[in-house]
Amino acid sequence: MRDRIMSVTGKSDMVALVKPIREITRPEDADQRTRYEIELLELFRGSAGRTGGHTLVLAGAGSETPELTPDSCYLVFLVSGVGGQSLPQEGETEWHLVTLSEPVPVPPESRAAYVSNMKAYLAVEADELHPGEMKKHILRMLDTGIEFFQFDAALEAQYVQDWSSSELDQLIVAVRGTDARPPLTGITRETVTIVIVCKADIEKIRDLARRMLSDGYTDDVYWGLYMRKDSSADSAVLELLADSDLTVRTEAIRLAGLLRRSAMLDSVEEQIGILPDDEAKARLLNAVEEARALVDRD
Repeated sequence: MRDRIMSVTGKSDMVALVKPIREITRPEDADQRTRYEIELLELFRGSAGRTGGHTLVLAGAGSETPELTPDSCYLVFLVSGVGGQSLPQEGETEWHLVTLSEPVPVPPESRAAYVSNMKAYLAVEADELHPGEMKKHILRMLDTGIEFFQFDAALEAQYVQDWSSSELDQLIVAVRGTDARPPLTGITRETVTIVIVCKADIEKIRDLARRMLSDGYTDDVYWGLYMRKDSSADSAVLELLADSDLTVRTEAIRLAGLLRRSAMLDSVEEQIGILPDDEAKARLLNAVEEARALVDRD
């Protein structure tokens, strides 16, 4: 998906779980389209239309054209056939993907969760929920353990202006993970971390920032601090620069470089000079040199 679920849902004539039955070949399609006869498994929005078959038409895009596996399950966001497209056969209803959407594979073991979560999205859209309810929805989706919904929730989280302290605590738990739920990963982790670091007070993000630096996710912390509208970023970096863990200190030096804090780097370099451990000193001095290059970047 290259757009948010709520956005593509609002543009859809039909949102459904479908099963491709077979690929349909027509001479007029050549390499421009791929057609699949589909069976509707679960309808979330729209109507199945008149009696007859249903065809999903995928516009040709070379190697990027999605390939569907017959008898598998997909979540799709569809619009009915429009002008300029080839006419469907008699008794056939023709559907096209909404722009910026793509078929989402649904594993058999996750089908019930997809059904429940999509119904929740439709309820959110229909009710035009209060911001507080939208935040509850985001937190629920982050707790699904399903990357598709977690990633979308992370995108929605960026548009929320105010998070309460308890809500931020829940976001932190999502990033860190629990015994029952693994931590967020990839762009989802990055996006939610940025929201937390940007919105929470420094006391709340201290431990999270330390963990992110220790795990090598310094850029996530940087973007959150960069987007803050107060002057507390410097105090956070100074604490991290004084951390007892060598990896955290090394990454904190990089963080100072990303934030273009030359004076901090000068001070750190002086402190490194009196360290008794030559190996640690060499590592930190190398980090300072690389951080100065970041300060001077275009």
